[in-house]
Amino acid sequence: MKGLLVYQSKHGTTEKVAQRMQNLLGEEYLLININTTSLPNLEEFDRIVIGGSIHAGAIQKKIQAFCKLNLDLLLQKEIGLFLSCMYKGDPALKQFETAYPESLIKHAKATAITGGEFLFSEMNWIEKIIVRKIVGVKESQSEINFNAIDDFIAHMTT
Repeated sequence: MKGLLVYQSKHGTTEKVAQRMQNLLGEEYLLININTTSLPNLEEFDRIVIGGSIHAGAIQKKIQAFCKLNLDLLLQKEIGLFLSCMYKGDPALKQFETAYPESLIKHAKATAITGGEFLFSEMNWIEKIIVRKIVGVKESQSEINFNAIDDFIAHMTT
């Protein structure tokens, strides 16, 4: 079964998650960073995994556009959706529900909230101020949920 893993990453966290997923899924999954690589013909793939992260309360615009533009085709494929974010519990679920179209979430074979990171070394000064003032975090933190990634992969491959 041929798979595609499409993601967008601003500071590198979602890229780390996507690379781990590709390692677990195997070489038959093509890894595409939507920021830097052109998309292949989606018709060629049986499974498509889509991932992004939350910035200023929303998933990245390229991932939103990808889902909207390809919704009809995506609903004909096996789909996995993941989201990198620092919230947990209900706030994280709400972010996930607003990140992707409802029909795509309902259709997904697997979904995951994979945790996130605040990487001050990758942030611009405005992002650092926002994270310090609004979130109250003053230094880099990593809370990637590797168990959530492993569970996601188990659901995608069964």
